[in-house]
Amino acid sequence: MSGAKNDSWPVISPKALLTAPVGARTTIERIEPLHHPWVLRAHLSEATGLPETVIVKCLRPEGYGLRSAEELTRCEHAALAFIADDLRLDLAPGLHAASPDSRLLVLEDLHPRTELAELLHRDGHTPALDAELTAFASSMGELAAASADLRRAVQRPPHGTGHRR
Repeated sequence: MSGAKNDSWPVISPKALLTAPVGARTTIERIEPLHHPWVLRAHLSEATGLPETVIVKCLRPEGYGLRSAEELTRCEHAALAFIADDLRLDLAPGLHAASPDSRLLVLEDLHPRTELAELLHRDGHTPALDAELTAFASSMGELAAASADLRRAVQRPPHGTGHRR
């Protein structure tokens, strides 16, 4: 991947990974490094059936702490799928493609959003930021409530089995 300043990118390319879901060859026209060396914005050709840009995330091979990069990629993949598919919530970026064995995720690009942490760091707490903080807290509450409801549904024994909690 030319333009990427990361020597530890996996053998499978994001282009190959994106080709499968759309059923057509995907062309990455330009790579834009973002604030972490393992997160890039890929600008795609218009004919792919995908958005104009996607986020390509590759965890470093040595992992982070006690977990391997492959394990962390599987966890993030599962979490994104759980939020979108099981909880049916629109609270996280969409997952276009994943290859946990290659430590690679291709995600929906949420640009031009600014990270809440960046706003807080840059501007401090301002009255204008209250709406953003409230929206974030509401999203976290919605995620927790949906997760708890799903957990209760999974733990509930079938009706008439005589099992008690």
